[in-house]
Amino acid sequence: MLQKATIDFLLELHDNNTRDWFDANRKRYQIAKTDVEKFADAIINQLSHHDNSLAMLTGKSCLFRINRDVRFSNDKSPYKTNMGFWMNKGGKKSPNAGYYVHIEPNGKSFLAGGIYMPMPPDLKKVRTEILYDFDTFKGIVEDHTFLAQFKTVAVEGHKTSRVPQGFDSAHPSAEYLKLKSFIGSTPLSDTDLMQEGIVAQIVKGLSVASSLVHFVNRAFDEVEEGI
Repeated sequence: MLQKATIDFLLELHDNNTRDWFDANRKRYQIAKTDVEKFADAIINQLSHHDNSLAMLTGKSCLFRINRDVRFSNDKSPYKTNMGFWMNKGGKKSPNAGYYVHIEPNGKSFLAGGIYMPMPPDLKKVRTEILYDFDTFKGIVEDHTFLAQFKTVAVEGHKTSRVPQGFDSAHPSAEYLKLKSFIGSTPLSDTDLMQEGIVAQIVKGLSVASSLVHFVNRAFDEVEEGI
C-alpha cells in the first residue's frame, strides 16, 4: 500500500505548484518517489506471473518523471500533480501495449491496461489485427470478466466519426476500428491506495487486461517478424 505521506505530498503539490515550494519540499518528494517505486515493484512482482514479459522491469524504470514538459502548453506549472508508472515488455518509451497505474489524489487515480493513443502506423497495425482476427478480439473485450472490470475498451473522445480509409465499413468490427485507443480503466480512491491488499487488487484488475495487451502486442510482433 501507499503511505499517507505520499498522498499528502501530492495534495499539497497541487496547491503549491512552484519551483520554490518543490525545492523546499524536495526531501518529501524523494520519500514519496521511493514509496511509489516500492509500490510499483510489488505490483510488477505479482503481475509478472500473469505476463512474464514484465519480469525484468523495476519500479524505478517504469515511473514517469514528475517534471512537466511545458514547451507547448499554456499551463506553465512546472510539475505534474500525479505520479504514474507504465509497465510493458519494451519499457515505458516503447510503443507496446501494457499496464498503467495513475496516482492522483481526490478520486483521480486509476489502473489501466491496453494501448493509449498509438502513433498512426501502430494504430493501423492494431486495426488490421482486429480486422483479421475479430473473433479473438471480440472474445477478449466483450467477455463478462473484462466488462465487469473495465466496462468498455473505448476511451471517451478517442474515436473517428467514420471507419478509417482502407478498412471495410461493413465488417462486424467496424465500430471497434473507429477507436483510437484500446484500453480499459478502473478508478481507484485515495482510501483504496492506502489500504492493505491494494497491490493484490490492482494486480487482479490489470491481469484481466493481459489478453488485450497480448493481442495488441501480437500485431506489432507479427509485423516485425514479417509474418
